[in-house]
Amino acid sequence: AGNAGTNVTSVTNASSVTFDKTAPTLTSASIASDYSTNTLASTNDEITVTLTASEVIAQPTVTFLSGGNSITNAGAITYNNTSGNTWTAAYTAHTNDTDGVVTYSIVVGDLAGNPGTAVTTGSGSVTFDKTAPTLTSVSITSDNSPATHANPGDVVTVTLAASVAISQPVVTFKSGGNAVSDGSITYAGSGAN
Repeated sequence: AGNAGTNVTSVTNASSVTFDKTAPTLTSASIASDYSTNTLASTNDEITVTLTASEVIAQPTVTFLSGGNSITNAGAITYNNTSGNTWTAAYTAHTNDTDGVVTYSIVVGDLAGNPGTAVTTGSGSVTFDKTAPTLTSVSITSDNSPATHANPGDVVTVTLAASVAISQPVVTFKSGGNAVSDGSITYAGSGAN
């Protein structure tokens, strides 16, 4: 009939579309374990990568390698959007994982589907170690002459070397089959194994 309609320039249901052609980038990435020394991990420790993107992203994909090999729990990586543009990806180290440095690759995409460039470096580091240390040498001596005997007041010293760097050992001395419990045991390390 030729009736002219009214031009419409806004929606009536609050819907919208945003055009986005910019690929997301990661502004930070870091790795740590939940062990007391967060640069080390052993079996059953949780290893977490934390990443922050330049914009809101979909769930990232993080691939972990332990000692250069795929981790055993690759299917058990948990993802968490902790706040805003920050995500975590975590897994629990397994006894079948390979000893060595834990590395990662992060792939992100934004909500429009623009892929970001994979990121494989950031701050922090974690080394997985499931191998129990062994003592390569142990010796005992006293400051008496001869060093194979001791009198009251003499200092008896145990010297040991391990296959890898170890934390302070616990040494229990016995004299005549009974534990020495006078509280005089002191420890000193060389900084090596």
